[in-house]
Amino acid sequence: MKKKILILLIVLLLPISIFTATIDKVIKSETAIVITWQDSEGKWLASGPIQTTPIGMETEEEALYYVYVDRLDTLNLVGFFKKYTVYSLNRNKVDFEEDPRTIITQKRLAKK
Repeated sequence: MKKKILILLIVLLLPISIFTATIDKVIKSETAIVITWQDSEGKWLASGPIQTTPIGMETEEEALYYVYVDRLDTLNLVGFFKKYTVYSLNRNKVDFEEDPRTIITQKRLAKK
């Protein structure tokens, strides 16, 4: 019985640890990223290479429109970190661009 419970826990928790490792790897990399989240009113905000949206939008797609250039970049879902949806772009970040990592890392440091 204990063995079955242990196997079940491993099966359930392994994807979470792999998923977290993937997000951490992307956050620590030079890859350009985009993040989205919902505010307390359910409005969508986003941050990407172009800017961070100053106000919430009705849909995630609308918020994404303002933070990256979809005709140049390909958006790939990396996963979820707390309240954030993390996407990677098909290129490295450029020094003069906004970097959404600052939002995630500020929240992470504030919680420690």
